[in-house]
Amino acid sequence: MAGKEKALGVITSRLLRDATFICHTLVTAAEEAVNVEAPAEKTAKPRRWRADKGCVYENPQSACLWLDYRTPSGKRVRESSGVKVAPKKLREAIQKAKDILAQRFESIGLGVDSTIGKGLRYEDIRKDLLDRYETRGSPGDRK
Repeated sequence: MAGKEKALGVITSRLLRDATFICHTLVTAAEEAVNVEAPAEKTAKPRRWRADKGCVYENPQSACLWLDYRTPSGKRVRESSGVKVAPKKLREAIQKAKDILAQRFESIGLGVDSTIGKGLRYEDIRKDLLDRYETRGSPGDRK
Protein backbone atom coordinates (compact mmCIF):
# COMPACT_ATOMS: atom_id res chain seq x y z
CA MET A 1 0.00 0.00 0.00
CA ALA A 2 2.80 2.38 0.82
CA GLY A 3 4.18 2.01 -2.71
CA LYS A 4 0.81 2.85 -4.26
CA GLU A 5 0.41 5.89 -1.99
CA LYS A 6 3.93 7.03 -2.80
CA ALA A 7 3.33 6.59 -6.53
CA LEU A 8 -0.01 8.40 -6.17
CA GLY A 9 1.73 11.22 -4.30
CA VAL A 10 4.36 11.55 -7.05
CA ILE A 11 1.66 11.61 -9.74
CA THR A 12 -0.38 14.13 -7.76
CA SER A 13 2.62 16.41 -7.25
CA ARG A 14 3.46 16.23 -10.97
CA LEU A 15 -0.12 16.97 -11.93
CA LEU A 16 -0.19 19.87 -9.48
CA ARG A 17 3.10 21.19 -10.85
CA ASP A 18 1.87 20.87 -14.45
CA ALA A 19 -1.46 22.47 -13.59
CA THR A 20 0.35 25.36 -11.87
CA PHE A 21 2.55 25.82 -14.93
CA ILE A 22 -0.47 25.80 -17.25
CA CYS A 23 -2.35 28.28 -15.05
CA HIS A 24 0.68 30.56 -14.89
CA THR A 25 1.06 30.39 -18.66
CA LEU A 26 -2.62 31.19 -19.21
CA VAL A 27 -2.54 34.11 -16.76
CA THR A 28 0.61 35.52 -18.35
CA ALA A 29 -0.87 35.20 -21.85
CA ALA A 30 -4.08 36.90 -20.71
CA GLU A 31 -2.13 39.77 -19.12
CA GLU A 32 -0.07 40.23 -22.26
CA ALA A 33 -3.21 40.22 -24.40
CA VAL A 34 -4.68 43.00 -22.28
CA ASN A 35 -1.47 45.05 -22.31
CA VAL A 36 -0.77 44.67 -26.01
CA GLU A 37 -0.70 48.07 -27.65
CA ALA A 38 -2.18 48.62 -31.06
CA PRO A 39 0.47 48.40 -33.73
CA ALA A 40 1.96 51.83 -34.37
CA GLU A 41 0.74 53.46 -37.53
CA LYS A 42 3.34 53.54 -40.21
CA THR A 43 4.37 57.06 -41.03
CA ALA A 44 4.43 57.48 -44.74
CA LYS A 45 7.84 58.24 -46.12
CA PRO A 46 8.01 61.46 -48.08
CA ARG A 47 7.52 60.74 -51.73
CA ARG A 48 10.18 61.78 -54.26
CA TRP A 49 9.99 62.32 -57.99
CA ARG A 50 13.11 62.40 -60.12
CA ALA A 51 13.74 65.32 -62.43
CA ASP A 52 16.54 65.86 -64.94
CA LYS A 53 19.22 67.13 -62.54
CA GLY A 54 17.52 66.95 -59.16
CA CYS A 55 14.30 65.84 -57.60
CA VAL A 56 11.00 67.08 -56.23
CA TYR A 57 9.83 65.72 -52.90
CA GLU A 58 7.14 66.10 -50.27
CA ASN A 59 8.32 67.57 -47.00
CA PRO A 60 6.02 66.23 -44.23
CA GLN A 61 6.37 69.52 -42.34
CA SER A 62 5.25 71.67 -45.26
CA ALA A 63 2.22 72.01 -47.50
CA CYS A 64 4.47 72.72 -50.49
CA LEU A 65 6.61 70.50 -52.67
CA TRP A 66 10.35 70.91 -52.20
CA LEU A 67 13.27 70.93 -54.64
CA ASP A 68 16.52 69.08 -54.05
CA TYR A 69 19.48 69.68 -56.38
CA ARG A 70 23.19 70.41 -56.49
CA THR A 71 24.87 73.50 -57.85
CA PRO A 72 27.78 73.18 -60.30
CA SER A 73 30.16 73.69 -57.35
CA GLY A 74 28.62 70.63 -55.67
CA LYS A 75 26.67 72.45 -52.96
CA ARG A 76 23.40 70.70 -52.14
CA VAL A 77 20.36 72.97 -52.20
CA ARG A 78 16.99 72.13 -50.68
CA GLU A 79 14.31 74.76 -51.04
CA SER A 80 10.56 75.08 -51.17
CA SER A 81 9.10 75.35 -54.63
CA GLY A 82 6.15 77.34 -53.32
CA VAL A 83 3.77 74.94 -55.11
CA LYS A 84 1.07 73.75 -52.74
CA VAL A 85 -0.33 70.26 -53.24
CA ALA A 86 -4.08 70.33 -53.70
CA PRO A 87 -6.10 67.12 -53.35
CA LYS A 88 -6.43 65.30 -56.67
CA LYS A 89 -4.03 67.79 -58.31
CA LEU A 90 -0.77 66.09 -57.42
CA ARG A 91 0.38 65.55 -61.01
CA GLU A 92 -0.06 69.21 -61.90
CA ALA A 93 1.75 70.29 -58.74
CA ILE A 94 4.66 67.93 -59.48
CA GLN A 95 4.93 69.26 -63.02
CA LYS A 96 4.93 72.87 -61.79
CA ALA A 97 7.66 72.06 -59.28
CA LYS A 98 9.71 70.32 -61.99
CA ASP A 99 9.31 73.40 -64.19
CA ILE A 100 10.59 75.59 -61.34
CA LEU A 101 13.55 73.22 -60.94
CA ALA A 102 14.27 73.53 -64.67
CA GLN A 103 14.18 77.34 -64.32
CA ARG A 104 16.69 77.10 -61.47
CA PHE A 105 19.07 75.18 -63.73
CA GLU A 106 18.56 77.67 -66.56
CA SER A 107 19.50 80.53 -64.23
CA ILE A 108 22.49 78.55 -62.92
CA GLY A 109 23.56 78.00 -66.54
CA LEU A 110 23.40 81.76 -67.13
CA GLY A 111 25.57 82.33 -64.07
CA VAL A 112 22.83 83.73 -61.86
CA ASP A 113 23.05 82.63 -58.23
CA SER A 114 19.52 81.94 -56.98
CA THR A 115 20.61 82.33 -53.36
CA ILE A 116 21.60 85.97 -53.80
CA GLY A 117 19.15 88.16 -51.98
CA LYS A 118 17.79 85.44 -49.73
CA GLY A 119 17.95 86.50 -46.13
CA LEU A 120 18.31 90.19 -46.94
CA ARG A 121 16.16 92.50 -44.88
CA TYR A 122 15.10 96.05 -45.64
CA GLU A 123 16.76 97.32 -42.46
CA ASP A 124 20.13 95.89 -43.51
CA ILE A 125 19.94 97.37 -47.02
CA ARG A 126 18.86 100.78 -45.66
CA LYS A 127 21.69 100.79 -43.10
CA ASP A 128 24.27 99.93 -45.78
CA LEU A 129 22.95 102.66 -48.08
CA LEU A 130 23.02 105.31 -45.33
CA ASP A 131 26.56 104.26 -44.36
CA ARG A 132 27.61 104.60 -47.98
CA TYR A 133 26.06 108.09 -48.20
CA GLU A 134 27.95 109.14 -45.08
CA THR A 135 31.31 107.94 -46.39
CA ARG A 136 30.95 108.96 -50.06
CA GLY A 137 28.20 111.55 -49.94
CA SER A 138 24.78 111.26 -51.49
CA PRO A 139 24.34 111.14 -55.28
CA GLY A 140 22.79 114.64 -55.29
CA ASP A 141 25.92 116.19 -53.72
CA ARG A 142 28.11 115.44 -56.73
CA LYS A 143 28.44 118.27 -59.25
